[in-house]
Amino acid sequence: MLVEDTAKLVLELVDDVEIVDWLIGVKYSISIAMRRGITEAGIAIVPLEDVYGMDMVKKPPLKENLVDMVSSFNILEKSLGVSALNALSQYLLWVKGYVKDYKVEYKKSLLDIVDDIVSRRDDLIVVVGNMVPLVRKLEEKGYNVLVFERNPTLRLKGGLPDCLEYRMLKEADIVIVTGATLVNDTVDLVLDVTRKAYTRILVGPTASIYPELFLKRGFTFIAGTRIIDPYKAIDIIRLGGGRWDLDPLFRSYIVYSNKR
Repeated sequence: MLVEDTAKLVLELVDDVEIVDWLIGVKYSISIAMRRGITEAGIAIVPLEDVYGMDMVKKPPLKENLVDMVSSFNILEKSLGVSALNALSQYLLWVKGYVKDYKVEYKKSLLDIVDDIVSRRDDLIVVVGNMVPLVRKLEEKGYNVLVFERNPTLRLKGGLPDCLEYRMLKEADIVIVTGATLVNDTVDLVLDVTRKAYTRILVGPTASIYPELFLKRGFTFIAGTRIIDPYKAIDIIRLGGGRWDLDPLFRSYIVYSNKR
């Protein structure tokens, strides 16, 4: 499985970087990685539609627990584990310099990337996870877009239930996938059923993961975020903040293969 395999790879690379703080909030979980006073943070969505009935997390997201946590059937535990994996991933990319192994766009938006890669105006773009601002911009540009969403309360502006998505994923030319699939355990399935697609993009704060295996196994672009003030972010999440509350602390980037 992609997330578990990435956790094992990251653990081989991070040596003396440790997870020193963590929190599960209403909308996101967050972990902070540190070495010699230098910190990086990782966050992961808490999918409220999937957490009812889950037990509390019984172990911290330390490196010795990481693979078990990102493999867990407890969604709270899995979310916290993915946040820790993302924190370690961010440390590898920006502090240890592993980002040099990839091409990185800092100024281009995801919409710019789509404009660059679309080969025909009627190509089918399937969006997994209703990212409303992005979907609105794609539709305003006249793209052929279908949106699927797991959470019934987020099926705005024509979003369809995710149980219907697999039929259309098989027909998609471009697939834009929320990072929430790392937590709800559907990322491997989405990759498996999108073999026809010529571009697959993983996007969002939860997608801020070490990209090596994701790019090798089928994703074309990873659009993530770096958190510039980890402890301010943890305070925002502690007080119930979500994506747009955290936005001033985000620095967006898009990673792709050097061979592209």
